[in-house]
Amino acid sequence: MPMLRSAWTAVLMLCVSCADPLPPASSELSGYPVSLAYASAPVMMASRQPTESDLAAFIRRQVPVWGLRPQSPELLASAIRTLAMDFDLDARILTAMIAQESAFDARAVSPTGAVGLTQLTISGINEFLDQSGVVYEHLGNRVYAGSGTTYFQDAIQKHWTSFPVGKTLADFTARTEWARSCKERIFSQPDQYGAQIIAGATILKAAIAYVCAQNSRCTTETMGDAEWIRAGLERYNGDNTPRADGELTKVHYARQIMKAVMQMNF
Repeated sequence: MPMLRSAWTAVLMLCVSCADPLPPASSELSGYPVSLAYASAPVMMASRQPTESDLAAFIRRQVPVWGLRPQSPELLASAIRTLAMDFDLDARILTAMIAQESAFDARAVSPTGAVGLTQLTISGINEFLDQSGVVYEHLGNRVYAGSGTTYFQDAIQKHWTSFPVGKTLADFTARTEWARSCKERIFSQPDQYGAQIIAGATILKAAIAYVCAQNSRCTTETMGDAEWIRAGLERYNGDNTPRADGELTKVHYARQIMKAVMQMNF
C-alpha cells in the first residue's frame, strides 16, 4: 500500500501548465456561481464511507476483463476515495459516475470528443476553470465574487499544486480556446487520470451545490438527499436529447448512476 500511495501521489503531481498568456476582454456569460456554504457542504449518501477495497472490488465486478486500461482497479479506487473525501463527496457517487461515463478507462473518448474517466468536454473544462479560480468577467461584474472557488482551489491544490488559480479571463472565445488547450495537453492524457477525477469531482460538486442553492427546500444539511444528487448529475451531463424511449439523456444518465449507488452494498 505505501508503494501504491507513492505512485498515486506522483501521478497526481504531474501536470503540464495551462499558464498561457491571458487574452483581452469580450462578452458572453459562462458558468454559474456557487456559494461557499454549499460548495463546502458534504454530499454523503451514508455516514460510513467505502474502503479502497470496497471500491476496487466494485470496479473489478463492473469490468471483469481489465484489458489495457492504464491504471489498475486498486490505484483508481485509491484515487477516487482520496479525492471524494477531499471534496466531501460520497465515494459511491463519484465511483458510479465514472463507471457510467467511461467504464473506468482513462483513455476513453466519446464520439463528441469528451475525454477521460469523467468524460470532460470543453464546456465542462470551462466550468472547472471557473470553479477552480480562473474567474470570468462579464460586463465588469465578477460573476464568482464571494463564491466557493476558494474551497475548490484548496481541494485541487492539495494534490495538484501546479494548476494556475486566482486568474481572471474575460474573453469568451479566447477562454474557450484556452480550455481546449488544457483539454488536449492535460485532461485527455491517461497518465493524468488524477486530474481527470479532480475536474469531474469539482464540476459534480458544484452542480449539486448549485441546484441546492437555487431551491428553498434544500439546505446544506440535506445536500446528501437523492433528489439533489440526481438533479446535480443531470446538470453535470446536461444532454437534453431524447432517447428512443422518450426519456431525456441526462435524466437516464442520472437515474442509472443513482441506481448503481443504491445497489452498492458497502
